[in-house]
Amino acid sequence: MADRQAADRRRLRQIGQLSQDGREIALELQTLSEEAVLCRLPDGEWALEGAAGKN
Repeated sequence: MADRQAADRRRLRQIGQLSQDGREIALELQTLSEEAVLCRLPDGEWALEGAAGKN
């Protein structure tokens, strides 16, 4: 599980470095949500599934 989370964090950093206006990031966040890698918190913040402190 920790290896997957580390890989997911690297993937997000890479996308962030390639995006000029954030559209690519928004699309990637949605894809990761559909793959059950990320979840949306009640306040709209994104979090890794299984991350400590997630409510």
